[in-house]
Amino acid sequence: MSFVTREIELTFRLRDGSLNDQGQDKVSLRGHRVELILAQSGGILTLGELQLRVFGMKMTDMNKFSTNQLHALAVRGAEISVSAGDPIKGVKKIFDGTMIAGVVNYSGAPDIAFDLNARPGYLFQVAPAAANSYEGSTDVATIVEALAKQMGYGFENHGVSVQLSNPNLPGTLIQQVKSVCNAARVLCKIENGILSIWPNGSAFGEDFLQISPATGLVGYPVFTSTGIQIVTEFNPEASLGRRVQLDSSVEKARGEWVIHSMRHELSTVYPQGPWFTTMHLAKEGLVLNVSKW
Repeated sequence: MSFVTREIELTFRLRDGSLNDQGQDKVSLRGHRVELILAQSGGILTLGELQLRVFGMKMTDMNKFSTNQLHALAVRGAEISVSAGDPIKGVKKIFDGTMIAGVVNYSGAPDIAFDLNARPGYLFQVAPAAANSYEGSTDVATIVEALAKQMGYGFENHGVSVQLSNPNLPGTLIQQVKSVCNAARVLCKIENGILSIWPNGSAFGEDFLQISPATGLVGYPVFTSTGIQIVTEFNPEASLGRRVQLDSSVEKARGEWVIHSMRHELSTVYPQGPWFTTMHLAKEGLVLNVSKW
């Protein structure tokens, strides 16, 4: 891995209230020591999960964004977005979501940190919502797009043309999305403010992510019971369900694969800290097993 300055940029946003008398509702951080793990795994609706620690944040800001640990279910709706990269390849957003928990960590004092967990769409998993219903045969993409709009998300349809008859959707907005996708056997994910759907058993999108030693492959593929696991230098283009074209000295690992789960593990301003993406690849697309709700 060649020497390059790593960059992680963070933006914290309050849902309600302000940070100061000027009415500011967000804090942007750059050049801080940060450690994070961002994981995605398959299911009816994929919501990546972020674990992050940042040092050097102002105490007043940490207190503002801290959650009430005595009322863990009282989600305040504060949001965080994360971008990562370097001056050569550029910096790209890799996460945008709702903070589930945030605490000031004094264990390493005087190096005090802010620890948080976040997930896309978490507020809409717990916030009450009006039921939605449709008469007659209705296109699934139309239903999901309407739900995405209610949550403030963009929408992308990657090849879904299924219809449902007289769908009735109670529950939170996330529960409604899950119900639609489950009934239609459609895969769905929320990533960087976009809610996307694609057919069961297929890959997400048509383009291939090219991975080889020349593009950052680290070591050798490891064979598993369902495919292979690979580690690369941090690759912001990796995404659940995406196609991969792998070139390796291991002959049986070469060829076309699909990302079934993945994890970014990154750090900045930390000697020999991690800057890697781990992916589990399989030959077939993600498959949804129908469940009851």
